[in-house]
This record gives sequence, C-alpha cells and structure tokens, in this order.
Amino acid sequence: GFKTARVIIADGWPVGINAGYEVPNHLGRFAGVIGIHDYSIKDLGTILWLEDLEWIKNSGYKELDMQGNEYEWELKQKTQFGATIERKTDTFSIVRK
Repeated sequence: GFKTARVIIADGWPVGINAGYEVPNHLGRFAGVIGIHDYSIKDLGTILWLEDLEWIKNSGYKELDMQGNEYEWELKQKTQFGATIERKTDTFSIVRK
C-alpha cells in the first residue's frame, strides 16, 4: 500500500493529490507514483512536485524514484529541479497476428 497520500486544498477545494510508497529492497528510496491535479490551475503541477519533494526530504528519504516517462514534456517537468535520470523506460505491446 501507499506510505502516504496527501491532498492539496485551494480555496476550500481539493485540487491535487500526491501519493507514493517506499521502494521495496531499496532502503531510503521513495516512489512518488501518483500526482493528480486540476489542470485549469496554472503551474499547479510544479507546486505538487515541490510539495512532494519537500515531504520526501522531511521524511528522511535520500532518493526519489520518479517513475518512467513516455513523453518529453514529462521528463522536462521532472528534471527542472536538477534530477539525475538513471534509467530509460521502454513501452511495448504484443499484437496478435
């Protein structure tokens, strides 16, 4: 299950959710796997990333697994804070002929 799930409130309304878990077999690494937000609020995605990073740091984790990326804009969002990318995600499918 999730180690944490946090809701961001703006003007009394829930506008974003961050959630994640400790990475099994990797002490000190946190996986922030859920980040859902109201796209009508400019830069809210960046605010959610900052909230996630602050929570992870304050909770004592040394590393963040930011999950894979399929699109260039996702990678840009995640590297703007100086992240180091250690792996690449390959997406594939099996098609019956």
